[in-house]
Amino acid sequence: MSHRILPAEARDGRERLPPIRRVEILGALLFIGIFAILSALVLMSRLGPEVLTGHAGNASVATSVNVSPGTPFTCDYTFAPGTTLASFPCLPPSITRDEFFANLSGGGGDVEAIYAYTPQTSGRWQVYNASLPNYTVQSLSSIGQLEGYYFVMGGSERLVYVGYLPRFTPIGLVQGWNLVAYPSNTTRDIATALATINTTYREAKALEGTEESGSYLVDHPPPGGETLTNMSIYHGYWILMNASAEWTVGP
Repeated sequence: MSHRILPAEARDGRERLPPIRRVEILGALLFIGIFAILSALVLMSRLGPEVLTGHAGNASVATSVNVSPGTPFTCDYTFAPGTTLASFPCLPPSITRDEFFANLSGGGGDVEAIYAYTPQTSGRWQVYNASLPNYTVQSLSSIGQLEGYYFVMGGSERLVYVGYLPRFTPIGLVQGWNLVAYPSNTTRDIATALATINTTYREAKALEGTEESGSYLVDHPPPGGETLTNMSIYHGYWILMNASAEWTVGP
């Protein structure tokens, strides 16, 4: 299957989404690989063997933080062939890509690519591409609860992941475009869902179906009356912000 790489613009919206550029992705992958190697060499040159093995005499004792989980919940989501925009509220803040694949019915064999948008980083797009050789450094190595992801699927796979729904979830949004999750299993109308940022967001988009056969739903403030009328589980959302703000999502 050839990739339709990814939303250079949402056809039904007024604002263009940030494009994925092949050169940007390849350059970011090369930079990350070189940076990781140099950082490791510098670190090992500065640390003695006793520190590297965890036996330094003045090493501090690690402390644990007790995090109160939310409600037990099992994500059960089936990926359709093509390009979908999804999120998974039952995940921890971060798990490895391989752990995520282990919970797919086909072990991730039908996943051709995954894209995440991180506006805080210089590369912006993080990517996993299954067609790249094994020695290639993939910039997307983990998947989490608060982000939205584009999945390019060559076939259908089912995700079953036993986890927890968060209680009240603050999500930090920066000025400009953000690609985020909706970490709740409660469907809310758009005005209620975006109530905590109703004075700072400029546009919200969601992909209904796949890029190949579906369409983008759009909302502009004041909420209501447009194609994006509610927010619901397993969807990922583009939110365009006039200024940085914290969006709080209820359980």
